[in-house]
Amino acid sequence: MLLTAISEAAERYDPSTEAVILLETDSGFQVLILSPYGWDYAGGLEFGPAVSSRDPPGGI
Repeated sequence: MLLTAISEAAERYDPSTEAVILLETDSGFQVLILSPYGWDYAGGLEFGPAVSSRDPPGGI
């Protein structure tokens, strides 16, 4: 999903007036197209905490 978002953003943006950035957040990554007028969310990847089958019910 992340690679698809990066690829789509790279195809959509206008390099003469815009930039594509990969932003790391607390919950994953976002791909944004920045322009003088603001930003457009192109996609990304969100993840949560890993859960192991060895963890007791309710977490550690």
